[in-house]
Amino acid sequence: MDDVGNIKSSLNQDFKGLLNLYEKENNDHQYLSMLVDHALELPLHWRMPRLEARWFIAEYEKSKDKNPIILDLAILDYNKVQSIHQEDLRYVSTWWKELGLGKRFSFARDRLMENFLWTVGMVIAPEDGKKVEYFLKWSMR
Repeated sequence: MDDVGNIKSSLNQDFKGLLNLYEKENNDHQYLSMLVDHALELPLHWRMPRLEARWFIAEYEKSKDKNPIILDLAILDYNKVQSIHQEDLRYVSTWWKELGLGKRFSFARDRLMENFLWTVGMVIAPEDGKKVEYFLKWSMR
C-alpha cells in the first residue's frame, strides 16, 4: 500500500498476493462481525461473567492473532474459578443431603442446582465462597 492507501502498481500483477490480502481482510471482518453479533444478542450485564469468559476463550482459541500467554492465563483462571465453584457445590450438596428437608417435607424446594446457579450469578467474585453459601442456604429455605 502507498501513502494514500492504494495498492502499489507493482503489485497489480501479483494476483495470488492480492487474493491472500483480500481473504485476510475478509477473515478479520468475519471475526469482528461474529463479536458484534454476539454482543447484540444480549447485553453484557445480563450475562453470567464466567460463562461469557468461557465463550470468549473458545472464540479466542480460533483467532489467528491470538497471544498464547494470554490464552493460557485465561484458561488457568477459568479452571481455578471452576474448581472453587465445584468445591462450594460439594459442600452445599453435602449440607443439603444431611439436612434432608427434601425427603422429610414434600413441600420443600429440592432444587439445589437451580439455586446454586442463581447464587453464583448473584455473587460474581469466586473468593466470596461464604456469600455463596449464605445466599444458597437462604434461597433453599
